[in-house]
Amino acid sequence: EKQANEDEAKSTKKRNRSSKAVGEGAEEMTNGVAEDTPRGALTEWTFRKLINTCRSVIALKDPVTKRRLSDIFLEKPCANTYPDYYEIIEKPIAVNDILRKCRGHLYSSLQEFWDDWKILFANAKKYNGDGSWVVKDAENLQKELERVMKKNGFDDNPPPPRKRLRIKLSLKTLKSNPEKQEEGYGEDVLPKPKRARGRNGKR
Repeated sequence: EKQANEDEAKSTKKRNRSSKAVGEGAEEMTNGVAEDTPRGALTEWTFRKLINTCRSVIALKDPVTKRRLSDIFLEKPCANTYPDYYEIIEKPIAVNDILRKCRGHLYSSLQEFWDDWKILFANAKKYNGDGSWVVKDAENLQKELERVMKKNGFDDNPPPPRKRLRIKLSLKTLKSNPEKQEEGYGEDVLPKPKRARGRNGKR
């Protein structure tokens, strides 16, 4: 009898351990799903594609010197070294800022992702001026960005705005509806001229 009780106690402990392990595994799985769930309108797959796009742009090198073109754009300029930068540029942004926003699922649309890149390239042109090597590097990075985005199936051109529908009333429709003519929607109806009365009051 004692042996039976001991066996029962051991089996109970095993069941408790297994149920506890299953519970921990379920909790980990739930956390994983929660972490993978996108916070905005974009899916997890889209964010992975955007991260890979950023990495491809970062890895672009000059074909001759093998210099990585994105090095100067990875972080925002040092405020102590370039104090006038933050006086000229209204919205400073760097490549790593865009990459962090992708990893944090902070974009709610592809247009926001495009806009940040456009701001980055516009800042380089505004501060350094046309023809500088910084602007040339920015132009090459922009071409690489457009190439990779197109390869991943993302289009830079947003859909055209819908045209407003205008309802035109034809004269045929109005003439076929005499009620609208009486209400004044048809042809203009001029009042008949009154005849002048004579001295005797007769017309």
